[in-house]
Amino acid sequence: MTVVVTRRRVALGDVDKVLAFYCRFFSWMDDGIAELLHALGHPLSGLLHAGYGMPVVDTRCRYERPVALDDVVQLQTAVVAVRRTSFDIGHVMTVGGERVARSSTTHVWVARSPELRASPCPTGSAARPPCRRDMRAP
Repeated sequence: MTVVVTRRRVALGDVDKVLAFYCRFFSWMDDGIAELLHALGHPLSGLLHAGYGMPVVDTRCRYERPVALDDVVQLQTAVVAVRRTSFDIGHVMTVGGERVARSSTTHVWVARSPELRASPCPTGSAARPPCRRDMRAP
């Protein structure tokens, strides 16, 4: 099972006065997804070059504690569900070992040519890894 861990210090551009601006969490999730794809051997650039994509069709984030300027956010990212043409990626964010947010994104696997259309998710251990259901956003 692949769980990718990324870290980021909260910078001035991340805060709304003194606390992390809510939409920055989604940017951090995107960073985690990019790192997860690399760890699985399928960087997004390669998927796009091969004619595939994975647009987000649903997302959610449950904020549990405030995140402040200079906090170091640790983000754990993993695949949490795989269906025929869609899959979910879950994220757990912590600061100093305490959970500050849980979030998830639902993606549809698409073939981009000749026109955009949903396509069955790839099979195989690297492309379809075991799932971490405990990382879903509520």
